[in-house]
Amino acid sequence: MQLADPDLWGRLSIAALWFNAGAFPYRDVFSFTAYHQPWIDHEWLSGVLFYLAMWWGGEIGLHCLKIGLIIGIFYLLFSASCSAGIQLNARGKLMPLWQFLALSLLLPLFGDAFYPTVRAQLFSFLYFLGFLSLLENERQQDPQHPSWFRPLGFCLPIGVFWANTHGGFILGLILLTLYGLGEALTHQSVKKAAPYGITLIALIVAIALLNPYGLAYWPFILHALTMPRPFISEWSPLPLWTLDFWEVKLLMLITLALLILSAWRQTKNKASGIAKPSLLTPGLVLLFLIGLAIKGLRFKIFFMLGLLFYAPMLVHAFYRQSSQPSPKHTKTGFNLMHCLPGIAAGGALAIVLIFYRPAYYAHTIVQTGELAKARDLVPFPIQMMQYLKNSPYRGNLITPFTWGEFLAWNLYPRFRVNWDGRYEEVYPPQVMNFYTEFYALPHAHHPERIMDMANRSTGDFILIESISPNQPIMDQNPDWRLLVTDGFYFLYGRNSTLRQFPDYRAPLPEAESPPATIGQFFQPREMRRFQTR
Repeated sequence: MQLADPDLWGRLSIAALWFNAGAFPYRDVFSFTAYHQPWIDHEWLSGVLFYLAMWWGGEIGLHCLKIGLIIGIFYLLFSASCSAGIQLNARGKLMPLWQFLALSLLLPLFGDAFYPTVRAQLFSFLYFLGFLSLLENERQQDPQHPSWFRPLGFCLPIGVFWANTHGGFILGLILLTLYGLGEALTHQSVKKAAPYGITLIALIVAIALLNPYGLAYWPFILHALTMPRPFISEWSPLPLWTLDFWEVKLLMLITLALLILSAWRQTKNKASGIAKPSLLTPGLVLLFLIGLAIKGLRFKIFFMLGLLFYAPMLVHAFYRQSSQPSPKHTKTGFNLMHCLPGIAAGGALAIVLIFYRPAYYAHTIVQTGELAKARDLVPFPIQMMQYLKNSPYRGNLITPFTWGEFLAWNLYPRFRVNWDGRYEEVYPPQVMNFYTEFYALPHAHHPERIMDMANRSTGDFILIESISPNQPIMDQNPDWRLLVTDGFYFLYGRNSTLRQFPDYRAPLPEAESPPATIGQFFQPREMRRFQTR
């Protein structure tokens, strides 16, 4: 079953405003806590591509975009196997299908990257491997016979596109830094780092100039990188002393062992007068990726992609006897024909992943809690959204963090939300702290605290989950009235607000069977409502 990422609606919203209102949105219009505050969306270009794919092809369009990205990721992985110097069989090339087999075995670890709806981070996976390919081809250039093809030059346009599609572009800057450092240490010459340093500075300047927000973009990125994300699980550290993610930790240990043995072999070869390609630069990158994956779970995918990319080099270091001379430099670059089997395999895997379950269910877009409990998932509040959409009400809606973008997308412009997944882009810390306390901290022994917070807020409606310890307290709040519940969510209205509207006591819309998919919430004829700003 494929899941819908809640952030999808936030990505779509910036494009919906731009294309329907006729002007790029620089200020927030979806929230009541940060209304008309500056809005810097570092993934705006991803949102535009998602919106165009949905507009032209619906869910199938989004599938095709995802397939294209996955095939691109496979191609870049296989190009590493076909590059010069990786000679492991009689014909002098590593079989390009080995990564397909490796990815198939590791597929459960990539589930959060490839199973949900297309996410902006898929662009980062593609650009990340693109940077590695370019930098590795630059590193393998024969200094005695330089090629007209200078891979570093392509880092500039790719880096600019990366910076406008996903915040992971910072990894590209770090890769340039690590490659410059690695080459300077390998050759004992600062001049070797100069091309990487120049490219790094040029890319930083180009990003500042080529984005919709101008020079304000870099201060925002620095703020986003340093702000805490305690309630987003994928940003939590890798648990080192438990069995969780044991496969990832095993791969890390194997990688560390290979790097240590490679360093020992390199030292031994050097003492024997045998020239071997240095793995210092790839080693620096892999060590960095290991540390990054330990710092945050969402980065484990980059570690595994980096490991698959560099694995041919690591294997090559142990395949040949240390007394055998290293192969001469040969032409570097991408060879499409060598990679066609791998690309075909990657495309087949992408199609199986996507069309085996041809619809994206909203996390799982289910309306009852039964399937959600069976899958250990939380259902989207679809019935609550439909109830508000059919009602005469309008106003400010307080919602759990996860559903802010979904509700804002479907209920705009009649309702504005308190927060959503764009929090580093829009919301000040005091807003995040207030609603984090309201939803996340139990007040069973101090019910007056949550009542006071609800009353002090400027919200007109409150959506709260049945699993929240604060839900029974809201039932006792005399200033709020329970409007409707589906057993999983409870929707409350402020009495003073409800008196401003006709009495509305319609039953809750029935849950659809089969469950709704994301295509039902993207109707081109409804996009006109985004003309209102």
